[in-house]
Amino acid sequence: MRLHDLRHTFATERVGLIGIQELKAFIGHKSITTTLRYQKVTSQKAEISAQKAFQLLEDSLLKK
Repeated sequence: MRLHDLRHTFATERVGLIGIQELKAFIGHKSITTTLRYQKVTSQKAEISAQKAFQLLEDSLLKK
């Protein structure tokens, strides 16, 4: 595995877990634009994020 591949994997695994600014700092980029190229959203991560959002919505509606 190349360092470049490791950076992509690191960024992909942290999508939605940390903010883009934090991710930029971890990876060591000077430009946020560069970090955005590394950050990929997989369909599995998108599904997990959607499920979390629906759960939060459901929880907030039940509290009313």
